[in-house]
Amino acid sequence: LIDNKFIKFPVQVKHSTDQSINFIINGTLNIYLELNLGKIIGERVDSIDIQFSAFEISCNDSERKINQEIVPFLEKLKEFFNPEFTSYTLNIDFMGKNPFYTVFIDHLRLEQIDDFYVNLHFDNYSADTAQDRVSINKDVINVTTSTLSSLRELAKDFVFP
Repeated sequence: LIDNKFIKFPVQVKHSTDQSINFIINGTLNIYLELNLGKIIGERVDSIDIQFSAFEISCNDSERKINQEIVPFLEKLKEFFNPEFTSYTLNIDFMGKNPFYTVFIDHLRLEQIDDFYVNLHFDNYSADTAQDRVSINKDVINVTTSTLSSLRELAKDFVFP
Protein backbone atom coordinates (compact mmCIF):
# COMPACT_ATOMS: atom_id res chain seq x y z
CA LEU A 1 0.00 0.00 0.00
CA ILE A 2 2.67 2.45 0.98
CA ASP A 3 4.84 2.06 -2.15
CA ASN A 4 1.81 1.99 -4.54
CA LYS A 5 2.78 -1.39 -6.02
CA PHE A 6 -0.49 -2.91 -4.85
CA ILE A 7 -2.92 -0.38 -6.36
CA LYS A 8 -2.48 2.38 -8.91
CA PHE A 9 -4.15 5.21 -6.95
CA PRO A 10 -2.42 7.32 -4.28
CA VAL A 11 -2.73 5.88 -0.78
CA GLN A 12 -2.62 7.74 2.51
CA VAL A 13 -2.19 5.57 5.62
CA LYS A 14 -4.08 7.10 8.56
CA HIS A 15 -3.30 4.52 11.22
CA SER A 16 -1.77 1.05 11.36
CA THR A 17 -0.94 -1.69 13.85
CA ASP A 18 0.43 -5.22 13.39
CA GLN A 19 -3.08 -6.49 12.66
CA SER A 20 -5.00 -3.52 11.25
CA ILE A 21 -4.64 -0.58 8.93
CA ASN A 22 -6.82 2.41 8.14
CA PHE A 23 -6.04 4.11 4.83
CA ILE A 24 -7.55 6.31 2.14
CA ILE A 25 -7.31 5.51 -1.56
CA ASN A 26 -7.43 8.30 -4.11
CA GLY A 27 -8.45 10.80 -1.44
CA THR A 28 -12.03 9.49 -1.22
CA LEU A 29 -12.16 5.79 -0.38
CA ASN A 30 -11.61 5.30 3.37
CA ILE A 31 -10.87 1.65 4.19
CA TYR A 32 -10.29 -0.20 7.45
CA LEU A 33 -8.65 -3.63 7.10
CA GLU A 34 -8.22 -5.98 10.06
CA LEU A 35 -6.48 -9.35 10.21
CA ASN A 36 -8.07 -11.79 12.67
CA LEU A 37 -5.74 -14.67 13.42
CA GLY A 38 -7.77 -17.76 14.26
CA LYS A 39 -5.41 -18.91 17.00
CA ILE A 40 -5.88 -15.58 18.81
CA ILE A 41 -9.65 -15.20 18.44
CA GLY A 42 -10.46 -18.90 18.98
CA GLU A 43 -11.50 -19.72 15.41
CA ARG A 44 -10.30 -22.49 13.10
CA VAL A 45 -9.29 -20.14 10.31
CA ASP A 46 -7.76 -16.71 9.93
CA SER A 47 -9.97 -13.98 8.50
CA ILE A 48 -9.65 -10.49 7.12
CA ASP A 49 -12.41 -7.94 7.65
CA ILE A 50 -12.51 -5.01 5.26
CA GLN A 51 -14.82 -2.09 5.91
CA PHE A 52 -15.33 0.95 3.75
CA SER A 53 -16.38 4.02 5.66
CA ALA A 54 -19.68 5.49 4.54
CA PHE A 55 -19.22 8.09 1.85
CA GLU A 56 -21.56 10.22 -0.17
CA ILE A 57 -21.60 9.62 -3.91
CA SER A 58 -23.88 10.70 -6.72
CA CYS A 59 -25.89 8.07 -8.58
CA ASN A 60 -24.05 8.96 -11.79
CA ASP A 61 -20.65 8.38 -10.19
CA SER A 62 -21.51 5.19 -8.27
CA GLU A 63 -20.95 2.76 -11.14
CA ARG A 64 -17.54 4.27 -11.89
CA LYS A 65 -16.59 4.11 -8.20
CA ILE A 66 -17.54 0.44 -7.91
CA ASN A 67 -16.03 -0.63 -11.26
CA GLN A 68 -12.82 1.40 -11.18
CA GLU A 69 -11.95 1.65 -7.48
CA ILE A 70 -13.76 -0.73 -5.12
CA VAL A 71 -13.91 -3.97 -7.14
CA PRO A 72 -10.33 -3.70 -8.48
CA PHE A 73 -9.05 -3.15 -4.94
CA LEU A 74 -10.99 -6.17 -3.64
CA GLU A 75 -9.77 -8.27 -6.60
CA LYS A 76 -6.16 -7.38 -5.76
CA LEU A 77 -6.71 -8.37 -2.14
CA LYS A 78 -8.30 -11.64 -3.20
CA GLU A 79 -5.38 -12.41 -5.53
CA PHE A 80 -2.84 -11.52 -2.85
CA PHE A 81 -4.39 -13.51 0.03
CA ASN A 82 -6.03 -16.27 -2.05
CA PRO A 83 -8.75 -16.94 0.56
CA GLU A 84 -10.58 -20.21 0.89
CA PHE A 85 -13.92 -18.41 1.40
CA THR A 86 -15.15 -14.89 0.68
CA SER A 87 -18.25 -12.91 1.54
CA TYR A 88 -19.14 -9.42 0.32
CA THR A 89 -21.86 -7.08 1.57
CA LEU A 90 -22.84 -3.79 -0.04
CA ASN A 91 -25.01 -1.47 2.05
CA ILE A 92 -26.49 1.57 0.35
CA ASP A 93 -28.27 4.32 2.27
CA PHE A 94 -30.10 7.04 0.37
CA MET A 95 -30.18 10.56 1.75
CA GLY A 96 -33.84 10.78 0.72
CA LYS A 97 -36.21 8.30 -0.85
CA ASN A 98 -34.71 5.47 -2.86
CA PRO A 99 -35.00 6.68 -6.48
CA PHE A 100 -34.89 3.08 -7.75
CA TYR A 101 -37.55 1.67 -5.43
CA THR A 102 -40.37 1.11 -7.91
CA VAL A 103 -38.01 -0.11 -10.65
CA PHE A 104 -36.45 -2.59 -8.24
CA ILE A 105 -39.78 -3.86 -6.88
CA ASP A 106 -41.25 -4.21 -10.38
CA HIS A 107 -38.41 -6.58 -11.38
CA LEU A 108 -38.70 -8.93 -8.39
CA ARG A 109 -40.33 -12.31 -8.83
CA LEU A 110 -42.10 -13.86 -5.83
CA GLU A 111 -39.79 -16.89 -5.81
CA GLN A 112 -36.80 -14.54 -5.39
CA ILE A 113 -38.12 -13.17 -2.08
CA ASP A 114 -37.05 -15.11 0.97
CA ASP A 115 -38.48 -12.68 3.51
CA PHE A 116 -39.34 -9.02 3.79
CA TYR A 117 -40.65 -6.56 6.36
CA VAL A 118 -42.55 -3.37 5.61
CA ASN A 119 -43.71 -0.96 8.29
CA LEU A 120 -46.15 1.51 6.74
CA HIS A 121 -46.29 5.14 7.78
CA PHE A 122 -49.49 7.09 7.16
CA ASP A 123 -51.08 10.26 8.48
CA ASN A 124 -54.59 10.22 7.04
CA TYR A 125 -56.25 7.44 9.09
CA SER A 126 -56.26 8.96 12.54
CA ALA A 127 -54.95 11.76 14.70
CA ASP A 128 -53.03 9.19 16.76
CA THR A 129 -50.46 8.11 14.16
CA ALA A 130 -48.14 6.84 16.89
CA GLN A 131 -50.70 4.12 17.69
CA ASP A 132 -51.90 3.28 14.18
CA ARG A 133 -49.60 1.17 12.05
CA VAL A 134 -49.55 -1.68 9.58
CA SER A 135 -46.63 -4.06 9.29
CA ILE A 136 -46.36 -6.63 6.53
CA ASN A 137 -43.97 -9.49 6.01
CA LYS A 138 -44.07 -12.60 3.84
CA ASP A 139 -46.42 -14.56 6.12
CA VAL A 140 -48.24 -11.98 8.27
CA ILE A 141 -50.06 -8.65 8.13
CA ASN A 142 -50.43 -6.86 11.48
CA VAL A 143 -52.84 -3.95 11.86
CA THR A 144 -52.60 -1.98 15.12
CA THR A 145 -54.97 0.92 15.78
CA SER A 146 -56.35 3.00 18.60
CA THR A 147 -59.88 3.26 17.15
CA LEU A 148 -62.37 0.98 15.40
CA SER A 149 -62.80 3.44 12.55
CA SER A 150 -59.05 3.30 11.88
CA LEU A 151 -59.15 -0.50 12.06
CA ARG A 152 -61.96 -0.57 9.48
CA GLU A 153 -60.11 1.78 7.09
CA LEU A 154 -56.73 0.08 7.45
CA ALA A 155 -58.22 -3.39 6.99
CA LYS A 156 -60.13 -2.22 3.92
CA ASP A 157 -57.05 -0.69 2.32
CA PHE A 158 -54.35 -3.20 3.31
CA VAL A 159 -56.00 -6.53 4.13
CA PHE A 160 -58.91 -6.64 1.65
CA PRO A 161 -57.60 -4.90 -1.48
